[in-house]
Amino acid sequence: MTSIDLQRQAGEYVLGTLAPETRKKFAVAMSRDPGLQELVAQWERHLAPLEADIAPIQPRDAVWSGIEAALDGAPRDALNISIRANEGIWIKTRPGVEKKQLLIDRAVGTQSFLVRLAPGTKFASHRHRQVEECLMIEGDLTIGEESYGPGDYVAALAGSIHPVIHTKSGAMFYISGELNEAFD
Repeated sequence: MTSIDLQRQAGEYVLGTLAPETRKKFAVAMSRDPGLQELVAQWERHLAPLEADIAPIQPRDAVWSGIEAALDGAPRDALNISIRANEGIWIKTRPGVEKKQLLIDRAVGTQSFLVRLAPGTKFASHRHRQVEECLMIEGDLTIGEESYGPGDYVAALAGSIHPVIHTKSGAMFYISGELNEAFD
């Protein structure tokens, strides 16, 4: 399948226009592929303004019962996501920054992902509305005056302001936190 086909299917998935069997297959593929998760997230951000004028509809109780019954019978592997080092897609989000989406949990508004920074990359200061955890995997990262290396952990607490972030030689790190676009 070409990247254009994947883009089209991701858009149709968000719009809800995929045929039921195709939608089911796409959902299974997306649950295992963070690249597809990211494509869907991009379409959702792009199309979100369209639903601003639509009033919400409360589904019938029978709909919720059907969903709960389907989840109760879901295979155990469908409830876990594993991503190997050679799997997933690194997406260039801005000059010097690549992001590999690992998980998006829209129900609680969190996400986890890997970030690769090219040597010399800088980020402006920014505020955190929720806790964000960072685990360094390789390279160097300086946040304000504090320097971090492989194995170091730092958590930005809700309400905190990150000073300028930069790397001299490049870095790769794991982030778990609020669903936002800080690294997009």
